[in-house]
Amino acid sequence: MNLRTNILLIFGFLAVCGQMSLALVVTFDDITSGMGAMIPDGYGDLNWDNFWTLNGSVMHPGSGYELGCVSGDYAAFNGYSDPAVISNYSFDFIGAYLTAAWRTGLLIDVEGYQGATMICSQTVTVDCYSPTWFGFNFIGVTKVRFEPHGGTDAGLGGSGAFFVIDNFSYSPVPEPATMILLGIGGTSLLRRRRK
Repeated sequence: MNLRTNILLIFGFLAVCGQMSLALVVTFDDITSGMGAMIPDGYGDLNWDNFWTLNGSVMHPGSGYELGCVSGDYAAFNGYSDPAVISNYSFDFIGAYLTAAWRTGLLIDVEGYQGATMICSQTVTVDCYSPTWFGFNFIGVTKVRFEPHGGTDAGLGGSGAFFVIDNFSYSPVPEPATMILLGIGGTSLLRRRRK
């Protein structure tokens, strides 16, 4: 094979590897600093806006806050019943478990953005009695926005369009600069080998 063919094969291989990133799952179970702690930027290598963590069995037993905890005693929720955002450089949002805290039939508009442009969206319906897994498969987004609305009060002693999220699953997308450096390194190795 000539050098040009080898270079094309390397870049093809790197492109395929970039699409096969490992899925990461954020469980929130290692944020145990108390009830209603704000999730800090950088947790799970993501940035968090208006997401808080809680121990559902302690904070509101019997509500969606408790029942929405899938992997352990802790999960995240949207503060003040307002929209909440998860962001990063670029990632594939695979899916998450969602549960309403106080309402049945709560609607959540889930929007994926690249920069300021919305590229995908999906509206899901959740209740407060059990968590539901939703696969979103938003590819190459920099931001995912969750906006809850609607639903009917389930009579559990609380109110508001609060939702619980657990086991947030995503894959980081390598930065273009990283892919270029890998390509240059592979080309250099081929040149050395050819000599």
